[in-house]
Amino acid sequence: MKTQRRAKPQPAGVIEPATLYTLPEFKRAAGLGDTSIRNARLAGVVLKTLCVGRRKYVRGSDGIAYIENLAHLAAAATSPQEQD
Repeated sequence: MKTQRRAKPQPAGVIEPATLYTLPEFKRAAGLGDTSIRNARLAGVVLKTLCVGRRKYVRGSDGIAYIENLAHLAAAATSPQEQD
């Protein structure tokens, strides 16, 4: 039986606000995987994309806003909850 290898996490790159990225390019630059994007969508954080044919694009400015929203979501999840 073959053992499955996990992909090594890739370091995040630079996202320029004025650049248009394909979805795979954006995910690579942001250091995000399909699971991270899916979990964020389920939590209500949606990545704005432009669709042309079968290809999806992400504006750099929208990608930066998305990452900022992810940071707020993560901070809210780790902050202690107030109790009555």
